[in-house]
Amino acid sequence: MMSRVFEAKHCGVSYAYVSKTSVVWAPFSKREIREMYLKCANLRELACHFGISPLLARKLLSIAGIDFVRDLYNEYLAQRCCSSLARQNGMKPATLSKLFKEKGLKVFPRHSRPALPSRSLQEIWHRTKTINSFARALGVHWQTASNIHSDSGLPAPEQPQKRLGRPPKLQHTE
Repeated sequence: MMSRVFEAKHCGVSYAYVSKTSVVWAPFSKREIREMYLKCANLRELACHFGISPLLARKLLSIAGIDFVRDLYNEYLAQRCCSSLARQNGMKPATLSKLFKEKGLKVFPRHSRPALPSRSLQEIWHRTKTINSFARALGVHWQTASNIHSDSGLPAPEQPQKRLGRPPKLQHTE
C-alpha cells in the first residue's frame, strides 16, 4: 500500500490530499485536519483515522500549518520521557528528540544525575564506600557516580587489599 500526502489548490482553495493509490485521492481542508487533530489523542491515532503512517501524519499536519512539535514538547516536559512519548506517537525516540532540536527546544539527558541532597549522598557513601557499589545504589553508570563523588567532596574510596599471589614454590634439596 503506497500512500502519499501532498498539498494542492482546487478552485483557489488549498487542500491536503491523501492518496492511497495513483487513482484515489481524498482531499481534506486544513480546518478538517485541525479538528481531527484536536479529537485524536496522539499522532498514531490520527494516522489510523486517515489511513496513513505516522510519518505521513506529521507531513499532513505540517501542510495544515499545525505546530504538533510544540504540543509534543509540552507533553514531554510533563513526562520527561522521550521513549514512551515517541512510542505512543509512532516514532523512534531519536526522531522525537531530533524534531525538538530542529525547533530549538531543549532535550534533557536520558539518565541525568539524581537530585539528592548532600546529606543523602553522604549516607549512601558511608554505606557503600566503593564507587561501583555507590553507582549501583544511585542507579547510575560508574563514571557518573565517580563524578558525583568528586563533585560532592566525599571521602576517598577505600582501596581493596592487593593480592600478592601465590608464594614461590620451594625446591626440596635432598
